[in-house]
Amino acid sequence: MPEYTIIYFNVRGRCEAARILLADQGLEWKEEIVTFDTWLQGDLKAKAVFGQLPGFKDGDLTLYQSNAILRHLARKHGKFFVVQFFFLFPTSSLWLFFLFFYFFVVVRTPGFNLIIFVFLGLYGKEPNDQSCIDMMNDGVEDLRIKYLQLIYKNYEEGKDDYIKNLSADLKHFESFLSQNNNGKGFLVGNEVWFGQ
Repeated sequence: MPEYTIIYFNVRGRCEAARILLADQGLEWKEEIVTFDTWLQGDLKAKAVFGQLPGFKDGDLTLYQSNAILRHLARKHGKFFVVQFFFLFPTSSLWLFFLFFYFFVVVRTPGFNLIIFVFLGLYGKEPNDQSCIDMMNDGVEDLRIKYLQLIYKNYEEGKDDYIKNLSADLKHFESFLSQNNNGKGFLVGNEVWFGQ
């Protein structure tokens, strides 16, 4: 049985990036399809934080806001590597817990060793990468909003301006990409991240 549940309308929309991330990581999920009639009744809307979908269930945790869902999955399903160091003193009487760069955790083990779990993957390797990932993801969100305004408000009148301005909007991403490995790879870092 899948550990995740997506609660959303029968459309791609704001939840499609989470679906793509789940599929990319080989994870299973189930869908609770919300009809517009059910949504308009208001009960589900009243339960949803901010009164919006998508919703996402991970065990007892229920999240709303598509970017919060993406970041949750990125943190949860990054790759862990274990590095072991040996010390000259026993650690059995010493507790060493600290958080380093958000995802480097040092823990005490019995005996003479210390294990470091290093989080790598879907949300960057260090705080600067994570901040740049957030910035790029928010830039993608701005593009998505412009696209939705075009589609749902004034498609016929606005499509020429949208197409004309799209090149300038994408230049921001191209410029940022050119600063990372001369534009050969990813917007941030050297691995895929949740926004891609």
